[in-house]
Amino acid sequence: MGMRGDLIRRMYGFDWAGIRSRREGFDELRAMVSPDFESQLSPELGERVLAGVRGLEMFVEAVEQDFREFQYDADQLEEIGDDQVLVLGRIFARARATGMPLYGEFGHIWTVRDGLATRVEAHRDREEARKAAGA
Repeated sequence: MGMRGDLIRRMYGFDWAGIRSRREGFDELRAMVSPDFESQLSPELGERVLAGVRGLEMFVEAVEQDFREFQYDADQLEEIGDDQVLVLGRIFARARATGMPLYGEFGHIWTVRDGLATRVEAHRDREEARKAAGA
């Protein structure tokens, strides 16, 4: 795995619903993204594009109202082309109201330029993500 993959790997394994863990996650993210960083949400979340780390923070704060745990675990990272990293993995979440565990898959396509992440595109389906990345 090259520098791009190492950079992106740092973004996984945080519990985004846990205040302390989330703060660490966002500190890590702030240090590794460009000023014009954007996040494209997966289609079932309306394919919205969030601007900067702040946009992502607001989204995650909303998620925290429904979940007491929310974690992305990366199973596979693959550097693609000159500037992309494909991450395939699993989502684990626990509903705040019921305590029910929820599982799912994800595919993230990160774009990295000059050592910083400029964009992440989320997919709920690994194959869709693989296709979108041309992998």
